[in-house]
Parts: sequence; C-alpha cells; structure tokens
Amino acid sequence: MARDDERPSRPFVVSLASTMMLLGSLVQIILGVAFALRRHDEELLARFDAEPSTLLAAAGFSVVVGALVALFAILLLRGNRFGRAILGLSLLGDVVSGAYSSVALEDTVRLIGVAQIVGAVLALYLLYGTEKAQRYFD
Repeated sequence: MARDDERPSRPFVVSLASTMMLLGSLVQIILGVAFALRRHDEELLARFDAEPSTLLAAAGFSVVVGALVALFAILLLRGNRFGRAILGLSLLGDVVSGAYSSVALEDTVRLIGVAQIVGAVLALYLLYGTEKAQRYFD
C-alpha cells in the first residue's frame, strides 16, 4: 500500500459511495434507536405482528449493521482494500437481488430490478475496472 503522501487522489466514485454509505448508516442507526424506543407502542407492535423483544432485537441488529457500514465507509475513504471488498460484495448482492426482482416479481418491480443490476455493475466497474481506482487501492 502506498504511503499517504504518495497515494493518488481519491476517485470521485469512492467519495460518493462512502458518503452514501455514511448517510445510510446514520439513517439505519437512527431508525434502530427509534424502534428500540417505541418497542412497546401498540400500533407498531400490531403493524409488525411482533413482541417488544422482537422489535428490540431488530433495533439492535439495525444499530450494529449501521455501525459496521459506517466503519466500512471510513475504510473505503482511506483506500483500504478490505473496505472496497465489502462494498464489492454488497454490490454483488445487489446484482443477485436485482436479477431476482427482474425475473420473479411483478412488472413494475422488474424495471427496478434491471436498474439495480445496471447501477451495481457500473459501481463495480468504477471501483475495480478503472486505472485510477486500481492505483488508489494499491
């Protein structure tokens, strides 16, 4: 890995992806805390047909996942290959999810599935297929 003073400038797509990941993780943490605080709300319990302990477990999981996403976003910003690999795996999951949506679900969702595949493949190319990205993560 190159020293910080030798590292090429960060590709825009890395900054964009990291920012989106950080914003998403913040929302996920906030929603997790909100669910934990409202775990005894009768309307919420009825909507999800769940017990308070189930909502608390889901809320805790949401907070933990949000914190991990924030950690991976920071790693990505620092040019860490592990952070890029995690994002790459997530994008591959998007491709699989999009493929399922475009084949197994109703017409309006199929178009969203195709768009999801296109977006994920484009992001994978920008993270792994460009010279600038290769230099940044080396």
